[in-house]
Amino acid sequence: MIFVCRKSLLSLAPVLLGLVGCTAASRNRPTDDHNIFVVTHRFESQTHAQSVAALNGGWALDSDFYAQLPANESWVVRGPFGNIHEAEHEAAFLRSGGSTEYAGAQVIDAGESRLSISVGERLCRHPSLLRCSVS
Repeated sequence: MIFVCRKSLLSLAPVLLGLVGCTAASRNRPTDDHNIFVVTHRFESQTHAQSVAALNGGWALDSDFYAQLPANESWVVRGPFGNIHEAEHEAAFLRSGGSTEYAGAQVIDAGESRLSISVGERLCRHPSLLRCSVS
């Protein structure tokens, strides 16, 4: 599949970065209805979550994409993990580092992803893309 768009790649960076996170989330989960993460921060602003993730590690997760998470939040997370034990080990490791940045690290099961399999179709419907086609 080839995407043809009349926008610069730089202007698409937020969209593409979001897709990288989505791709990672779909690759490692144990089943379709479980997405296990370690949450280190929660914000109302996706921009703020992305900044914190860039500085402290992890990636920004949009809570709207997961069935068991509250709507309209952006979370800084690590994962997804293949099972709860791996996630608990990571959370304990982060909390043991002595940094207040990770003192509240906790394991969550975000539930089933609300993302469709056809990411290409969603990408081309994104408002930041003009005159985009999939071939």
